[in-house]
Amino acid sequence: MINRYVFRVNTNDQIPAWRAYAFYSCLISLVSEEYAEELHEQGKTQISQCLYHDNSDVLWRIHLLDRSASDAFSAVLDDLKILPLNSGELGLELLKKETFAAEKLIENARAIESERFFSLRFLSATAFKQRGRYTVYPDIELILQSLLKKWNAVYPTYPLEDEDAFHMLSDGIRISDYNLHTTRYLLKESRIPGFIGNLRVDAQLSAPLLDIWKILICFSECSGIGIKNALGMGGVAISKTVF
Repeated sequence: MINRYVFRVNTNDQIPAWRAYAFYSCLISLVSEEYAEELHEQGKTQISQCLYHDNSDVLWRIHLLDRSASDAFSAVLDDLKILPLNSGELGLELLKKETFAAEKLIENARAIESERFFSLRFLSATAFKQRGRYTVYPDIELILQSLLKKWNAVYPTYPLEDEDAFHMLSDGIRISDYNLHTTRYLLKESRIPGFIGNLRVDAQLSAPLLDIWKILICFSECSGIGIKNALGMGGVAISKTVF
């Protein structure tokens, strides 16, 4: 099960997306020290979160990706109205709480009407790590590898591990348009390069592979894409705007 929380941040300031790292640090401080240490040591992606702007609102979206994360964070998030950051308190308003099983994501995927073009909006800086270097271009193979790895970690009973299927997916999907720009994500003393903006992909796939691609697109909103999703990078939304 995946649990989604969406909060409105009560502020008149233009909070940058990279401040999600401070939000995450504050959230970790509100759960048990034992679990926080376990999360750090395991290095697992049990939570994804990001900050983004929706018109004039600043929204904080959080996904708890497994039972242990839900057990640790849900009670905190259910009652969270004030976020005690080091820089000062921020008020929060819970706008949405949802639960997703794999079956629900599959149902959402089947409800996507498009048979060819899909648009993704990258809400926060997105990057990949390849051969020890940051990659700041939205390469289809890297996107697929990221999503498949995350899917198999979250839903091991519904594994997507067929290498032939992966190659057919990567061969049948291409970037057909984009409106992206590079940005930097501040983490302590580091400025991680990434991209942000809109991406459209064209899928020429058989019906079974198209179903898998739609499922992964829906899942991307929960898991994020690329690296450091728990720290606020790689936030994704399915865009209804085809540009």
